Amino acid sequence: MSLDFLNAQIFKAIPLPCLLLMPNAPYFTIMGVNLSYLTATNSKESDLIGRNLFDAFPDNPKDLIADGESHLMQSLLTVVSTRKIHPMQTQKYDIPIRGTDNFEIRYWQPENVPVLDDEGRVSLIIHTVLDVT
Repeated sequence: MSLDFLNAQIFKAIPLPCLLLMPNAPYFTIMGVNLSYLTATNSKESDLIGRNLFDAFPDNPKDLIADGESHLMQSLLTVVSTRKIHPMQTQKYDIPIRGTDNFEIRYWQPENVPVLDDEGRVSLIIHTVLDVT
């Protein structure tokens, strides 16, 4: 077994929901997702991989005071600029019910973790969430 294969299998098995994001603001393209994240968000890999984070998980348009997207964007930008872990306050961030125009109310405890390359640049961001609904 190759190390890349083992790393991919370990990532998929981590019990904390995780996304791997490119640091390509403002898109933050989803490059990887583990099984826990798919379960927590009622999503399939095809719903997420290669998509802009905020297209895959937009603010609920029926919630006129939704601000989860702007808070998450600010946290991700902070991670890119500081190259440090950024834990967020509990966020209300509703998730889309796939195949409908509806959303499910959710509260999350997110944390964003930079993955640095050999030169100290952010090559990926690990976005983790804990459902505290």
